[in-house]
Amino acid sequence: MAVALSSRTARPTIASRYFASSPHRRQVPGGWGPYGTFHAREVGSPTTACGMAAIEWKVFYDQGFTAVNPQACRDCIQVLYFPAKGAATA
Repeated sequence: MAVALSSRTARPTIASRYFASSPHRRQVPGGWGPYGTFHAREVGSPTTACGMAAIEWKVFYDQGFTAVNPQACRDCIQVLYFPAKGAATA
């Protein structure tokens, strides 16, 4: 499923609080990065934006969560960028 973002629908102030998080990591130029699908996670949160338990997952503080990466969790994108009508927003 492709997710198209536009300036009208994207919520960058909300998404900027989230970092990439993944149960696995791989070596990338300059350090480590997520391996496979990565999720959006706030600092200190035990869960991802889509609700997965992520207590022991790695958080990549140098990599903010971005919806344009094909490895990004589609459910996290939905929660951050396209919340349900009437949902509470921070």
